[in-house]
Amino acid sequence: MKKIALYCVNYHSYASLTAYLCSIDQAASKAANDAHIDVYVADNTEQNTQDIDYQPQHISIRLFPYHQNLGYFGAIKKMMAESIVSDYDFVIISNVDLTLPEDCFQKLSTTTLNDDIAWIAPSIYSEKRHYDRNPQAVNRYPLTKLRILRFAFKYPFIHYVYTKTLLKRKRLQKEHQPGIIYSGHGAFIILTHTFFEKSPTIDYPLFLYGEELYLAETCRKLHLKVVYRPDIKILDQESVSTSKMRRRLYYRYNYEGLDYLIKTFY
Repeated sequence: MKKIALYCVNYHSYASLTAYLCSIDQAASKAANDAHIDVYVADNTEQNTQDIDYQPQHISIRLFPYHQNLGYFGAIKKMMAESIVSDYDFVIISNVDLTLPEDCFQKLSTTTLNDDIAWIAPSIYSEKRHYDRNPQAVNRYPLTKLRILRFAFKYPFIHYVYTKTLLKRKRLQKEHQPGIIYSGHGAFIILTHTFFEKSPTIDYPLFLYGEELYLAETCRKLHLKVVYRPDIKILDQESVSTSKMRRRLYYRYNYEGLDYLIKTFY
């Protein structure tokens, strides 16, 4: 039986969190003979907090009511420090504005991987934009592209124009075949036991954005691989939490993330 941990972060999204936990519970019921599922929930909500009182049937849930906004990987790091990540065959990091298919854990628990696979990127289908958000990137980004993106986030109008053309390309892109890629999307990240054997902690020092490239570069540095698995399909309501962020902070955090990644890995 495989042991699977799911670490998720809530920020003013209690209705989405409850629906997400329900889908996790249902998927766990279908894999009762194949997998044991532990769910860790960080509540980054600072004000107008609510009790999280979902009563699970097929999973265990441990709550971390931080009630301060630690950022995405900031909350993940703190939860992982208070649990034993090395106990698990698979460790999932996720948002809460998602729905799992009932066969998610069945497929994951019967997965056989090479020893150099560190990250499984499932299909993350955007119900808002009607395309798969994975692969985030098939190949490593050239330094020039990252510099252009950093420049765009410094000047929001340029980023707005770039985003419109990027989304159009995303909608028109062909379906990708399963296989090795550079980076998956950060909404739902499946890391293997191999990743934590090589990199016991996740220590991304920034508040938000750039997490995918940080993990991709960590895998690259450790000579580990990322694999795209479109047969595992996650439904994404997209940006339920981050849509509440002020636009100036959105651009600032993205700019700072890209600046850090360029300086650290390029």
